[in-house]
Amino acid sequence: MIETLCKSESELTNAQPLLAKRLLVVYENHPLETTTARAVPRLLAQLAAHFASTDTATEVIAVGPGNTNIDGVRSVSATLGLAGRVRCRIRGGRVGRSLGFRPTVESTAPYQRAREALKQFTQTADEQTIVIASTMAVAALAKQVLPRARVVYWIQSLPRLGQEALAARAVAGADAIVAPSHAIYADLFALICRDRFPPPVWTIPNWIDQSQVKTLSREQIAETRQRIGLADDDFAVMHVGRAPEKGLQIAKTALAIGQFQKNTVLVTIGGAKKERGRLNDRAEFLQLGWISLEELNAVYQTCQLGLVPSVWWENCPLALIEMMSLGICPIGSRVGGIPEMIDHGKSGLIVDAPNDVDAWASAIQTLAADDELRNRLGHQASLSVQHQFDRQNILSRWRQVLNTVIATA
Repeated sequence: MIETLCKSESELTNAQPLLAKRLLVVYENHPLETTTARAVPRLLAQLAAHFASTDTATEVIAVGPGNTNIDGVRSVSATLGLAGRVRCRIRGGRVGRSLGFRPTVESTAPYQRAREALKQFTQTADEQTIVIASTMAVAALAKQVLPRARVVYWIQSLPRLGQEALAARAVAGADAIVAPSHAIYADLFALICRDRFPPPVWTIPNWIDQSQVKTLSREQIAETRQRIGLADDDFAVMHVGRAPEKGLQIAKTALAIGQFQKNTVLVTIGGAKKERGRLNDRAEFLQLGWISLEELNAVYQTCQLGLVPSVWWENCPLALIEMMSLGICPIGSRVGGIPEMIDHGKSGLIVDAPNDVDAWASAIQTLAADDELRNRLGHQASLSVQHQFDRQNILSRWRQVLNTVIATA
């Protein structure tokens, strides 16, 4: 972990310019957009925008599957011809399985588009080129397509069942690894590498851009609550994410079996569908679907409690950082990097067994009934974000990683 931090971006720019001649920021599943609600593309876009604005001598390029629009950053994408699309569909779909093909990451269209986009730099990428890859597939692919370039693998998830070999290739091909939590590095090491973990590893957490966090007035919060359908005396509990591993069903079940003094509403973000329904006589859920970042910021502030009931491996969830930054008291699972973010009993609560709905119900009931405790934990959560997830310091550490990679080429 890098300990030396610069105090300001202006000092950093003057004292330690980026040594790379070219920086390729790659993500193969979604376009890199600063306005997306998806965490990884948003953070990658912010990295690209930051270095493009502070290091004019470095060519910064966003490489994605769609039309990327980041101010001051050149965008490169690739499309597949009809033959390529058909081949991906056959090998990766039902037809391929019936013919005996085994679906792989390499057979997917996003992976092939990333390959085609990176091939545009085959002749020009040298030891002064850095590729930042946030998926196992791209980290492994980058070294194949651009063997002279330096690859920084930014670990955002553990491999699922059957992906261990791909994760090992990603690690083996990387020149450096950035892990947003100590837990993801330790577990990946134990899972696939053991004594074969050659690249240096830096632990750098995810971050939020505090300039995009707008604190609303009481009148604005009241207007937002009315607009989304919350009554004045409703106790609102926030949850973000529709994927099963985000634990939405755990949250719903906990509220359904909970005993609450007032009507408690689980406000959840994600998915295309908007719906509302009752969980018991004093609890209900309100599904808002995908919303803009501005609206998400407003909805956060209508809630008194934040839940991160993840049942699968979490790294350093952006939603948790955003909740804590606004002083919303969090409850999180003891999964992955979440315990590194919440100091149990001081800046929130941790539920030891993620699937223990009784424990979740008890934790929610405790904080819903105790305004003083909830507000105190929420205040400490906000202070914790300022210390742990400061964007300025984190970008300084990223700069040190990238310069170390070039200096040791």
